[in-house]
Amino acid sequence: DFEHDGTVETEDFRTLTADMNIEASEYNVSDMEYYASNIDIVCRTSESTFMLLDLKTYSNAKLTKAQMTKARYQLSIYAYLFELQNKGARVSELNVIHIANKTKKKDGTPIHIAEIVPIERIPADICKALLDADRNGEQFNNPYELPKEVEKKCKRIIKLIQTKKEAEEELTHIKKEILETMLFLGADNWKGDGITF
Repeated sequence: DFEHDGTVETEDFRTLTADMNIEASEYNVSDMEYYASNIDIVCRTSESTFMLLDLKTYSNAKLTKAQMTKARYQLSIYAYLFELQNKGARVSELNVIHIANKTKKKDGTPIHIAEIVPIERIPADICKALLDADRNGEQFNNPYELPKEVEKKCKRIIKLIQTKKEAEEELTHIKKEILETMLFLGADNWKGDGITF
């Protein structure tokens, strides 16, 4: 239990975590050699399983891809270190508590966000590889990032699919207009240059 400071954010936090079995906050995890950090919230989900949560106060309504990626690596590394230093413990769930109650600068519209965002865990061997690369001053080869040339081609495919969809919608609309005109004129069929109705 904690003292309520009267803010909307605190009330949102209490509501979102009401059914959680919070074991610790600002729980320090470490590999006992090179790295250490604090986990915002540790919850027990069973005798030997735990859920880790990180509190974010971004003012955007939904977490961006970059924010999700950062949270995914952050919480996955926490899970790796937590299991490393707590033998027999298993992290079963990772979440971000996304809370914000701010006013937009331009139009004065309030931004109120209170949600729990599930985060997919990155396997421990990839987290270890990242930490090893950092410690050794080496480039980490992120298996979740597409090579730049592939990413560029994927974006082009998305654009082409959208263009195709728009062209098909326009074609359907034009055909409908032509058929309506043919009905109005009493024409059963019509032949044009390379096209027949």
